[in-house]
Amino acid sequence: MSALRETFLEELADLYNAEKQLLKALPKMAKAAEHGQLQEAFEEHLEQTREHVTRLEQVFKIFGKAAKGKTCKAMEGLIEEGEDLIEKEEGDAALICAAQKVEHYEIASYGSLLAWAKLLDLA
Repeated sequence: MSALRETFLEELADLYNAEKQLLKALPKMAKAAEHGQLQEAFEEHLEQTREHVTRLEQVFKIFGKAAKGKTCKAMEGLIEEGEDLIEKEEGDAALICAAQKVEHYEIASYGSLLAWAKLLDLA
C-alpha cells in the first residue's frame, strides 16, 4: 500500500497544479464568452475551483505535506487548446467544448483519488 500512497500523493500534486492553472485560465474564458450565461458559468466554475484548491490544501495537511503541485501537463494542454480557441475567436460553442474537456479531466482525477483513498482507508 505504500506505493499506492505515493501514487495518491503524486496525483494530488498533479491535480493541485491543474486547479491552480485553472484559476488563471477561467477568467480569460469568462472574458471571451459572448453570452452572459456562459460568462456566469465560467465565473461560477472559478469560485468552485478556489474551493477545490482550499480542499486540496486541507488534504495535503492531513498527510503532513506542504501543498505543492507538480506540473500537470494534461491541464497545460487543455488550457492551451482553450487559449487557441479564444485567439481564433471560435465562439461560445468551442469554449463550451474546451470547458467540458477540462471537467472530464477533473472528474477522472478526483474519481481516482477517491477510489485510492478508500483503498487506503482514508475515506
